[in-house]
Amino acid sequence: MCSSTPQWSEAAWTEELTRRQLKSQAELLSELAQQIRAGEDFPNRTPSLLCGLVDVTCQALLDHLKDAPRDRLQHVAYILHEMGQHLRYADRSKMTQTPWSMVEYAESFLKATTGDNNHFIIRPQWSYNYAIVGDFVGFYKSLVASCPWVPIASWESNLPLNRLLKKALFL
Repeated sequence: MCSSTPQWSEAAWTEELTRRQLKSQAELLSELAQQIRAGEDFPNRTPSLLCGLVDVTCQALLDHLKDAPRDRLQHVAYILHEMGQHLRYADRSKMTQTPWSMVEYAESFLKATTGDNNHFIIRPQWSYNYAIVGDFVGFYKSLVASCPWVPIASWESNLPLNRLLKKALFL
């Protein structure tokens, strides 16, 4: 037997396969976020910001996926799954789905109630009449922070240079 032959193990094979699948999923999710962001008119800027947040987070995970410990790959899969679910908010908030006049009035009411630092994605939701989903920026920051192999400063520096998103992140 040749001593230069690499040792094969099922664990190593599974890890390599998982990393490839996560890379593919992150690339597709990033592309989808870019397509949603560029493809439709939104009644306000918030859905576009959410797409940018998803894209930047996918890119950060892609850039550092090779550094992720084997036992944390399922955590990366969870993060990608959550981001995919969040893109539904942006996708369903297109002006073709939600009348812009309704968004304008609902957003002005909500801002008057909660303050100008809050931003809203208003979209149809068939399973319930109303739903409130929390702070996406804070949630994403905590997700990135839960991945110590991803430098959070690098992620923050790549966020869209939109004043609203930066302000929301660093409050």
